[in-house]
Amino acid sequence: MLADQRIEVHGTKGMLQADNARATTVIRSTPSGRSYDPNCYSFPQRYRDAYRIEVEHFITALVSGSTELKVSCDCRASLSLSLSLSLSLSLSPR
Repeated sequence: MLADQRIEVHGTKGMLQADNARATTVIRSTPSGRSYDPNCYSFPQRYRDAYRIEVEHFITALVSGSTELKVSCDCRASLSLSLSLSLSLSLSPR
């Protein structure tokens, strides 16, 4: 199953938008429509750099004997965003 990774955040001063990752950013527009590369299929394809950085950090921590892994602040930020989105959804009129 291919998951949709798009997100939009709307506010009183504007909007933030992130689209699905694609192999290239090229969009072809013609009188008959628009075409572009398909979305990257898997998480490792979509987040190649993030996976590489995470693995490099893990290896560095192992080699240096460090027990500090950069995960706690990332987890808190992710949880905070998820809880905020859940609250927003529950309060939005339907």
